[in-house]
Order: sequence, then structure tokens, then C-alpha cells
Amino acid sequence: MSAPVSVTRSAWRLAQQTAGRARVRAQLPAIEAELTAQRAGREGGFPCALWFSHPPAHLYQAQQWLRPLERLARRRPVLVLATQPATARALARATTLPVHLTRTPPAVDRVLERHAVRLVLYVNNAQPNFSMLRTTGQRHVHLSHGESNKVSMVSHQLRAYDFCFVAGRASADRILDAVWGLDPDRLIPVGRPQLDHVPPAPVRADGRRTVLYAPTWEGDSPAMSYGSMLSHGVALVRSLLTDPGLRVVVRPHPLTGTHRRDHAAALAEVERLLTTADPSAGHRLDRGPDAERALGEADVAVCDVSAMAMDVLGLGRPLLLTAPVEPAAWRDPEGIASWVPELHAGEAGTGAERVRALLSTGPHEEHRRRVEHLFGDTTPGSASDRFEAAVERVLATFG
Repeated sequence: MSAPVSVTRSAWRLAQQTAGRARVRAQLPAIEAELTAQRAGREGGFPCALWFSHPPAHLYQAQQWLRPLERLARRRPVLVLATQPATARALARATTLPVHLTRTPPAVDRVLERHAVRLVLYVNNAQPNFSMLRTTGQRHVHLSHGESNKVSMVSHQLRAYDFCFVAGRASADRILDAVWGLDPDRLIPVGRPQLDHVPPAPVRADGRRTVLYAPTWEGDSPAMSYGSMLSHGVALVRSLLTDPGLRVVVRPHPLTGTHRRDHAAALAEVERLLTTADPSAGHRLDRGPDAERALGEADVAVCDVSAMAMDVLGLGRPLLLTAPVEPAAWRDPEGIASWVPELHAGEAGTGAERVRALLSTGPHEEHRRRVEHLFGDTTPGSASDRFEAAVERVLATFG
């Protein structure tokens, strides 16, 4: 009699995990040597640290904070603590900040003591964060990895941190409405310092306007099912490609298709459409390590409920928001869907027409007021200044 399918799958997963651990052990000496070389000559005090405990597939969460932290490091040295070897190597290759591999609590403690770390920054609510949150000699600050109207942006997990840096008044209000008893003084608005590093949209010689389609992933629960790749993606991209005056850039979420094969198949079809379209138009699929280039190129964007949508608004670019087809997807009644034009799945084939309409109008005064409620002052450099001032405020609590 053959083994049940569930047993066979469990055995396969165990074998994969065992093989993965063996590969890590084999690569560890080389990774440690690379990290030592990357940190060479940089000893002494590092009052600030970025903590990251996820595997490389989630690097996008940390990568978006590297440039703001590199700027902060000019006045307050910053180091990076990573718990997974492959992640540590990737971060060391992506930043000038010194990267430490801290796989165990004693390794964490040694780095904290050696470099007199006083402030630790977190970009998610991953369970391994508690390996660091146990320490009492530091201030722990939650950054998140984007501002959005997703249900994941509101969590009682925020109670674990000494402070939370939020994008603006809208984020603070959302959290205070949902997390009972949280001290408002622990929420510090800093804007989106990442947007200070986005280059301006270039003017193309051929006159084409660039449309960014940036869908989020399919989510890991019905409440988080905001992804439009399956419901909108193919029809939308096909429509956009029919307009000879548009250039299409598609930037899928790095986790697209990891939970549902039909989303992966839709993404493959979108990629096929892009690669078989007019080669002189410059259409492309963007899988770069950060979103700065894609955001900078965009004259207009089509996004799901996500941090990408918020960043488009923060840059003052026109936005068309996709409406999720999953009935259980949580919708913030006061979120951006209440004032940003929406594109429903059945309308995806009219995407080019809708985008053209947005390009012909531009933001109005009410739109600008709402963006200020989301991010505060969006003058270039303002968010970076507020972020660094918030760091100083937290460090000052040590007296």
C-alpha cells in the first residue's frame, strides 16, 4: 500500500529542509568571511541597528529602508543585524552599512554590547523579532515596510515596541482607533523618507507617457487578498499596450504567485505580453531590488491597495486603484479607496482609456490635502529630516 499523500508531502518538505540546512552549513564560512571583509575597519559605537530576520524572498521589506538609513548614518552610525546567512550576504552586497550575522541570542548580545547599540529598528512584525525585543538596554522602534490601507497595518503587536514611526496623521488615527489603550505619544509621524530618493520622471524622446502597473501579491488570508494580477492583470496590460502613446512598466510584488499558482500563471502571461510587444516602446517587467526606478519613471500608476499606491500619491502622481474581487478583503472605510478612482475587474479592459483620463486632469486641491493627511509635508527632504529628528528624540530618552 502506498503512503498517504499528506505523509509523502511531509517527507518531501523535511528532506528539503534538511538539504537546505546542509547547504547553509557548507556556505557559512564563505558568508562569514564576506561579512567580515564588508565590515572591515568599522568598529566603535553604532547607536542604531536595523533588525531583519526573514529569508531573502522578503528582502524588499528591508531594502526600502537602506537609503534612508545610509543617510542617517552620516550623523548616527547604523549597523544591520540579520539572522539568516543568505539574507545577511544579500544585504551586505546592497548597502554600505556594516552587516552582522546574528543567528543566536548570544551572538545578538555580543554585537549589542561591542557596538553600544541603543536603538533597534524593525521593518515588520515577524515572530523572530522577539529574539531582539527581549533586550532591555535598547529602545525598540517599529518602522513597517510601507504605509497602506491593508488590514496588516493595524495590529496589537505594535504594543511590543517602545515607539512606532508612522507615515502621518492618517496612520496614527487608524492605529489608535483599533489598538485600545496605546499611548499616542509612542506614535511619531515621519512621512515616507524613501520618497526622497526617488528620481524625477524622465521625459522620453518619443513622447510616450509611462504607466506603472504595480500589483501586490495574493496575500496569505482572505482579509489580505488585495492582489489584482489574476483578476485585472492580463486584461489591463493588454489594454495599455494597445495605446501607442503609452509605455508600460509592470512591477509585481516579489511574493506574487508564491501562494497561488493561478496568480503566477497570470504574471507569466503578462510577462509574455510585454516581451512580445513593440520592442521600441521600452515596455518592461521590473524585478529590481527596490521600487525607486519604477516609481521615478511613472507618469501615472495603477496599483492595488498597497504601500506602492500610497507612495504614488506621496509623489503627487495620478493613481488608479484596483478594487479587490475577494469579498473578505478588508476595506478601510476612510482609506484611499474612498477618494481615489477605482478600476473594477470587469473594467480592466478599459485601462488605457481610464489612464488617459487621469493624465488629462491632474490632482486637485482636495487631493493634495488628503495626501498631506497621509504623509505630512511632502517637500523633498522633509520626510528624511523628520525621520532623523525622530531618531534623535528616541535616543534622547536615555538622558
